[in-house]
Amino acid sequence: GELTEINGYVDYSHFNGEITVNIDSSQTYNLITLTSYAGGLVGSSSYIKYSRCFTSGKLNNTVLKDNYVNSCDYYGHGKNYAYSYIGGLIGSDQSGEYNHIYSNIEMVNNTYLINYYKAISSSSGRYSFAYAYSYIGGLIGESSSSIISEAYSASNINSATTSKANYDRYKYNRALTYSYVG
Repeated sequence: GELTEINGYVDYSHFNGEITVNIDSSQTYNLITLTSYAGGLVGSSSYIKYSRCFTSGKLNNTVLKDNYVNSCDYYGHGKNYAYSYIGGLIGSDQSGEYNHIYSNIEMVNNTYLINYYKAISSSSGRYSFAYAYSYIGGLIGESSSSIISEAYSASNINSATTSKANYDRYKYNRALTYSYVG
């Protein structure tokens, strides 16, 4: 799941199998954030050194938020977020070191955020925002300050990221979709 350790070390680790992650929220509330960290070896990692690691198999990730908000208070608005971080080895990494790593994994990612909101009048001041983010990588989904050497990925990646915010004639709505695939 999650590894966090200063100067931690993972050596000769191998994954060969299938991982399925499904996050689904049918709650009709505002300010909901759905986040998935999925990796063949580790979902989320910080300050870990990986050496001679290999993954193969299949990784399926689905984050779904289908939201309908009929009314809310003036300050609640209709803001919702969905995040997916998936990688053949690591979903999300901070300051890791990778040496002699290989990934041959089939990854399927579906991130959907649908936000329906109806302003009750032209003076209600409300809006609907839907933000969907996907960070998908053959080795690492999202990385910050990492060192990677002698690495190879033969992964097959299929990713769909969708965000929708309904149109309302009284107020503005925004649907933002970000998909980073490598």
